[in-house]
Amino acid sequence: MSGYTDLDAPPRRGVHRVVGFGAGAALLFLGFAASRNEWHFLEEELKEKRGMHAAAAEPTTSVVTLNSTDFTAIDAVCEHVAKMEGVGDCRDLDDDTLWRYVPRKMELEVDRELVEGSIGSVALGGYVAFNMVWQDTTGDFASSWFVVVSYAGEIKTMVPLHQGGDVWRAAGLKPWSESEFVFAAGKNTLLKGYAFKVDWRTGAYERLTDVEINTHDVQKGYQGNAFWSALPSEEFQETCVDLGTACPKSSAMRISGVPRADVQDLNHIQALEDDAYLLISSRMTNTLYYVHAGNGSKIWALGGDDGDFGVGYTGDYYAPGESYWVGQHNAEFIGKSQYALMNNNFDTKKNSKLLIVEFAPDSDDANATVVWEYDTGAYSQNFGDNDRLPTGNMLACWWPSETINGSDAYEARVAEIARDSMETAFRLDIYGKKTCADGETCARGTGWLMYSVERFYEGPLVYDVTCDGHDVTFGVANAFKQASQYEGFFNITDDKDAELATGRFSFAPHWRATAVHAKLAATSKTGTIYVENQFGSNATATYDCRQDKP
Repeated sequence: MSGYTDLDAPPRRGVHRVVGFGAGAALLFLGFAASRNEWHFLEEELKEKRGMHAAAAEPTTSVVTLNSTDFTAIDAVCEHVAKMEGVGDCRDLDDDTLWRYVPRKMELEVDRELVEGSIGSVALGGYVAFNMVWQDTTGDFASSWFVVVSYAGEIKTMVPLHQGGDVWRAAGLKPWSESEFVFAAGKNTLLKGYAFKVDWRTGAYERLTDVEINTHDVQKGYQGNAFWSALPSEEFQETCVDLGTACPKSSAMRISGVPRADVQDLNHIQALEDDAYLLISSRMTNTLYYVHAGNGSKIWALGGDDGDFGVGYTGDYYAPGESYWVGQHNAEFIGKSQYALMNNNFDTKKNSKLLIVEFAPDSDDANATVVWEYDTGAYSQNFGDNDRLPTGNMLACWWPSETINGSDAYEARVAEIARDSMETAFRLDIYGKKTCADGETCARGTGWLMYSVERFYEGPLVYDVTCDGHDVTFGVANAFKQASQYEGFFNITDDKDAELATGRFSFAPHWRATAVHAKLAATSKTGTIYVENQFGSNATATYDCRQDKP
């Protein structure tokens, strides 16, 4: 897709910026404040929406509700909906028709203290990116969107994933660069399709290759213009975009040493340690495989009939060959011998749960242990995500796939959960048509659903600065979650811009804490820290280590 934009002009607060695209792609773009002032501005905007005076005490928790009229007020969104329905103005459509394309409402609630967690106010900035699609009773899809929104309810990007009369149902979603995401999408109802790349700032998107893939998942390769994915045939490979086919050293392969019947529905592949190893989820056999990326040879398996290790949870023990989780999604290594996944509890009708599993296969006690579990309160038969954030909180999404309760039940949810307290730090609920009466539980056949969610920032995070004479220590996290180490750069200057220290470091993978230590050329109790990542995105933080601060 290609498009045009006036992004060189600075956005004005409270003014909608709309970008048009060819082939039916549309983008909603709203003005935003600079990163370090962003939350202050967003809080002031929240107060205006709620009729609060700016001088009033700031609430810990804020709630914002967007209605369908807020979506249709955006010209580009309304034009897309009108085009799909063949009408002149989307606002002339009845609610039942309109709600096939935009949510009836979207409600966001944020608890700032819980979001800040262990790293402070820098955690409040940035955005969440997700895909949302609307499905009817036949299993077809009326609409599919790529959405980027801030925690304060500012929609930054809303791109319809349509080409001609086809709806591209987006599933797997991962960051590609500081401004791009890679997603996997299939035409209409298909769970096989292609990899696409979308620029969240401009809304332009394009198909990367003609290689048909399993749309459950896609991930950028460690280096170069390439991506990892499963194929529809239960194989997997790294695809080189410039070649338009499998990379020479990573052609289509299977998990070797494992009967084909033990590998069914490869719904997630995570490349680790500079793409030397792969963590692969075989959903229909409840198994996680750890394999060599070069030849697919199995190193170990956890869960399911092929599992090599037992799993313990609250006194219960599941022997090798048994599994505590059923039909899992988005299983990922998150560092420090821990794995996060969505336990869908597929075909059990039990509530789906978020899990963290601790497992060190080379330890004396190599069995796995479920060390954290969160009940979503809903049975989500398909899809779902569970990621670790820099604060240690967990970011997830799910959708009740079988039933809904009452007349105003959410149809899809994004939630950030404080790991220690189990409290909800952030919640984004999507509502569709009212298909159920108050006090009733109804079978669900239509509505909004989502597969993946990703948290990201416009630049690195800098926090927890401490000083001791000539020594300065600070924490950093990259702008988005990555599965391998990448290099970063820092520079420290005093109040007169004299350089005190400069150096390079590696961002820890999986958004784990990275501590940077610097030896200053001269003692300076105040100064500025500049940090830059591998993409050139940067952030600054001032520090003041005087005992008697003014």
